[in-house]
Amino acid sequence: MKIPADFKYPGFYDLVCDAIYQHKLADKESNSFYENRHARSSIISSALVIESCANCLLNSLDISSKLGGDIDKLTVLAKFETYLRFNNVATFDRGNNKVEKIVELIKLRNEFVHPKVASIKTEIGQMEDIGEQYSLLMELTGDQWKGLIIPKRGLFWSADSSLKVLKAVSEFIDYLFFELLELSDQDVQNVLMSRLEFSSIIMPTVFDVFKTEITSVKEFGIDFGFLVNNAPN
Repeated sequence: MKIPADFKYPGFYDLVCDAIYQHKLADKESNSFYENRHARSSIISSALVIESCANCLLNSLDISSKLGGDIDKLTVLAKFETYLRFNNVATFDRGNNKVEKIVELIKLRNEFVHPKVASIKTEIGQMEDIGEQYSLLMELTGDQWKGLIIPKRGLFWSADSSLKVLKAVSEFIDYLFFELLELSDQDVQNVLMSRLEFSSIIMPTVFDVFKTEITSVKEFGIDFGFLVNNAPN
């Protein structure tokens, strides 16, 4: 006999693992072009982790679908603040450095997915004849995000950039769930983890490969352990 069930799939853990995996590739890469490519993938995945987290929190609220649809139109940061209000928790201080970094990450993500022509200051040297081609020395300089302390333009991102963003994401999630909401690891997993729901039973699930990936990032000084501590398979 088969029992009707729903598999709830937020995709949060996938995005965390993508961000970690791409950073590790960037960190190992000796070619600057490929390092930049992996760093970009890691940073954008990290930005999507934040957006996914906000949506997971809103999905856990006991509200009507109409209200949920209205709230879904809010900015990512406003979604977090709305969830805190629903849980009678004083909203976070936007001047907090951990929040400032996420504000920048959200802006970074928005600018990245809506690309425009960027004007970047540069200095050039004399053109040199190197045989079949000409060589032109060019030095590019770019602005930085003040909180994240990484270049604003993806052209300049490196493994150091993706590491700083991963740390910012980890610190913000820790601040949100444990300092403000005072949740347990299990509470956090119940919100963010994929789960099987049938009758009145909820079974959170996480793949072993996710646990391995999330645990591996400790070598870079980042702790996402609360996502997998005593988590069911």
